[in-house]
Amino acid sequence: MSFTQEPFPDNPPNLPNPTPFRNGAIIRQWIENLYNRNGYRDHVELNTTVELAEKVGDEWVLTLRKATPEGEKNYWWQETFDAIVVASGHYSVPNFPFIEGIIEFERNWPGSVEHSKLFRGPEKYRGKV
Repeated sequence: MSFTQEPFPDNPPNLPNPTPFRNGAIIRQWIENLYNRNGYRDHVELNTTVELAEKVGDEWVLTLRKATPEGEKNYWWQETFDAIVVASGHYSVPNFPFIEGIIEFERNWPGSVEHSKLFRGPEKYRGKV
């Protein structure tokens, strides 16, 4: 996940839960730096929900909504595009927050720490407290 001219940053060495994957804060900062540095700010809309995507003829019409920071008002508008990309994270990597002692707990009871993304049914837990 990077561009030739924009290499992806390394994780900071002081992360409490070392992982080969970047956490959300690092990805967000990388993207924000990218569009600020290259003058893309006018082409990006943050904190906006796509409420509806409709194909109308050869174009896509998106109905968008943005709430005020206080959440008191919603602003609605539509924009038209030649194409859209749905990137909802099908291949996303689960995020495990730092919880003191969780690494030691998993070492002592292997398989006991599981992300909800891996849940496939109750059978594994039936009859257990």
